[in-house]
Amino acid sequence: MTAATCTSPAIGVGFDTARYGHHATFLREDRQVAAKPLEFLESRSGYQRLENAFAKLARQNPNVHFYIRVDAAGQYAANLLAFLHRLPCGFRPGLFSAFVASGTRGQPSRKGC
Repeated sequence: MTAATCTSPAIGVGFDTARYGHHATFLREDRQVAAKPLEFLESRSGYQRLENAFAKLARQNPNVHFYIRVDAAGQYAANLLAFLHRLPCGFRPGLFSAFVASGTRGQPSRKGC
């Protein structure tokens, strides 16, 4: 199904990862803000805040598809990626990818999750 024929709303979610916490940005298809950016700690309560943000967006946008992009800063993204893959069935990512900076001259490489 192409974006032109898709009737479900889409929200892009971009993650910037760091050692002690992460940043999430939520954008609608028109690239306008879908929700306030979220800073959350690498902790149970931090991931609960993230899950609550997804749930709120899902309630506001029935049948939403989340398109996920993770800037995976080394090992700091491992817990976030595991968390995202364990979200309940009601969470329906349409695209899931990680952007990993390679160790050679800062050239980016793409790694699917």
